Amino acid sequence: MKYKLTKVYLTKKGDIHPKTQKVAGYDKMSVQTEQTGADWIGMFDPPQEVRVWQVGNEVEFEIVEEGNFKNFKPVTEVQRLAKKVAEIEKSWEMKFAELKADLVLEVTGKFQTKKDFDKMTSTPHPLETKVDDTGAVNPDDIPF
Repeated sequence: MKYKLTKVYLTKKGDIHPKTQKVAGYDKMSVQTEQTGADWIGMFDPPQEVRVWQVGNEVEFEIVEEGNFKNFKPVTEVQRLAKKVAEIEKSWEMKFAELKADLVLEVTGKFQTKKDFDKMTSTPHPLETKVDDTGAVNPDDIPF
């Protein structure tokens, strides 16, 4: 989901890393967004592309709740591309289903759209006899 950042803080921490329990310094990034209101969402050791986020940026990430804390995980380019591919596949499946529903199989075994089939079958053959409403045959329509 996309979020518009309202506050962004990147701080350097020391002591013990809360996730790995290693004694070393680490960075923590905390953000607030228009969509989440006053809730702070954090991330430990953010990657370089996240460190450049600024107030007013519209960014895409997932919120992961861990206990009482809300953390965020940025959406990777691979995840974005996978989502786009899934959308394209879905649209093609829908278009194929529509086309498949429109196709009819003629006696000759040729596929065509239902519209074309109806158009072809509704047009009388030029050698067919024309019958008026009374059921009488017009002598001019007889081919011999």
